[in-house]
Amino acid sequence: VEDLTKIVLAKYKIAPAKAKEIVTLAKKHEDKVFPKASDILAIIGIESSFNPNAKSNLKHDKAVGLTQIRPKIWGIHASDLVGNMETQIKLGSNILNKYYHKLGNEDDAVHAYNIGLSNLRQDKNLNPSYVEKWKAELKRYET
Repeated sequence: VEDLTKIVLAKYKIAPAKAKEIVTLAKKHEDKVFPKASDILAIIGIESSFNPNAKSNLKHDKAVGLTQIRPKIWGIHASDLVGNMETQIKLGSNILNKYYHKLGNEDDAVHAYNIGLSNLRQDKNLNPSYVEKWKAELKRYET
């Protein structure tokens, strides 16, 4: 936890205690196969720059929190996400894991996380640069 926290603090301007809490939650909600804590932290960096109060600029169903969950798509209330870092991280991890098992590989799971599973399957709104950003961010956490 300490090493990952130092890596987060080296790039993001957040309080050390908050960084440690986020890293601890990422470790708690990692999967044996995918996503690992480092995968979750890379997604958090891309999605919110470690701001648990981040909200997207979407007009409808704004993405919320560290992992930028869209509440209506996932059938939850935005109020369940606001200010609840554990719920944000747990849901983000669960979504990545679900996509990984449906699609069979990490790159496609991360791509689907960004654009949605149906868009990925229909080759609509593809954003391969998102996967590249994730890979670059992920390299920061390799020890």
